[in-house]
Amino acid sequence: MSYECPLPKLNKELESYKKRDRELQNDLNLRAASHPEVGDYWHERFAPILLVVLVRNGQVVCLHKTKDHDDNKWSWDYDSVLIFGSIESFRSYLMRDRFGSGSITNETWADVIPRCCFSDIRFIKEDGLYDQMVAHTDSPTEIPMLEVSLRR
Repeated sequence: MSYECPLPKLNKELESYKKRDRELQNDLNLRAASHPEVGDYWHERFAPILLVVLVRNGQVVCLHKTKDHDDNKWSWDYDSVLIFGSIESFRSYLMRDRFGSGSITNETWADVIPRCCFSDIRFIKEDGLYDQMVAHTDSPTEIPMLEVSLRR
C-alpha cells in the first residue's frame, strides 16, 4: 500500500480557485467602472480609494479623501469630492496603469464592493451636502475630473 501526499493536489486546486476568484472580481470591476452606481466602494488592498455618492447627467461624484481617527479608525472626508465629467473619464481613471506608462489597461487597479456604503450616503443627504453635489452636476462639463470643496 502506498501513500500519496494530498498537498500538491490541494495547492493546485487552491491556485485554481484563486485565479477564478480574481477573474470574477475583475469582471465585477469592469462592469462597475462602466456602470457606476451609488454606494460603490472602490479600494486597493482594502485601502479606501473612492465612494460613488451620485451619478447624474452622465457625471460621477465620489468621495476620495479620508480622515484618520483614534484606534486605527477612519471616515470619509465629506468636505471634498471628485467630480468626473463623464462615465468614460471615471472608467479611464480606474483603468489607468498607475505604475507604468499611464496608458489604459484591460483591468482596474482597484477592486469594487458594489452598492455597500449607504450609511455614508444617508449622512450626506441629511447634512445637506447632497444638494451641493447636485448643483455641481446641473450642467455638463468638458473637464474630465474636478476636485470640489463643499461648504458646511
